[in-house]
Amino acid sequence: MGKEYIGYAGGDWGVGPDTDWAYAMAKSFLNFALGVPPEGVHIDVAWSDYELGSYPSLAVFWDDFYPEPSKFIRCAENALNIFNKSIDWYMIKPSSFLDENDSEDSSDFP
Repeated sequence: MGKEYIGYAGGDWGVGPDTDWAYAMAKSFLNFALGVPPEGVHIDVAWSDYELGSYPSLAVFWDDFYPEPSKFIRCAENALNIFNKSIDWYMIKPSSFLDENDSEDSSDFP
């Protein structure tokens, strides 16, 4: 399977629930903005390991029997860059407005 990293999502906070949320938001935006990807292609979170732990990034993946989707990769990089520049991640991350006892799944959550 081919893979090309296209960038990061969210702020520079540590890996945790806010990170998962930020990547889900960015991935949803890219799927909406770019529409249906070419056959055999999808965008997902890719985890990379290094000596101090793991870190996520977004990547375009494609099946080996398809050519590299260069134009789609370029568009995804551009869209993610614009998305990241347009959002103040620190203002909208869930831990900024949820109490420790609240969650998005709570019945009290609007």
